Amino acid sequence: MKKLILLFTCFYFSLFSYSIVFVHIGKEIPSYLKESVEQARLFNPHADIYVIGGHKMIKKFFRKYDKTNLHLVYLENLSKLPTHQNFLQKFSLHKIYNQKLWKVSLERFFYLSSFLKEKNLQDVFHLENDVMLYSDLSTYLKTSTSCEIITVVNDNFFCISAINS
Repeated sequence: MKKLILLFTCFYFSLFSYSIVFVHIGKEIPSYLKESVEQARLFNPHADIYVIGGHKMIKKFFRKYDKTNLHLVYLENLSKLPTHQNFLQKFSLHKIYNQKLWKVSLERFFYLSSFLKEKNLQDVFHLENDVMLYSDLSTYLKTSTSCEIITVVNDNFFCISAINS
């Protein structure tokens, strides 16, 4: 009987396997990113978690971290797709406050897209770096298999969209 339960458990997790991805572009990783990763791990012990960021910064930041199912992905190793290159050439927000913040906020989605294409991952949840996750994402995966975009709603006027690919 124990073998059957173990086999069922393994089959269950392989049916609903998914990944969680965090992306950071910048000179320093914010301290709360480590807590966000730990929180995601606490509620999603079987998910692969990817942290995408600059090589030196990310390697140093996570050097003492338990790397069970934690994958560090270096921005420098990701190819810049034509859409990403086009964005970098044409990006211009001369009159917008905090232009650099807007640039990296948008650019991270190009890195995310490149990463997903290179790894050919399915069922991916992209989380903001300052999100504290308090649920097992596999429950959402079961109900959202036909959705491509899942949105976190703040109120009737504001949401944070993500792609479920």
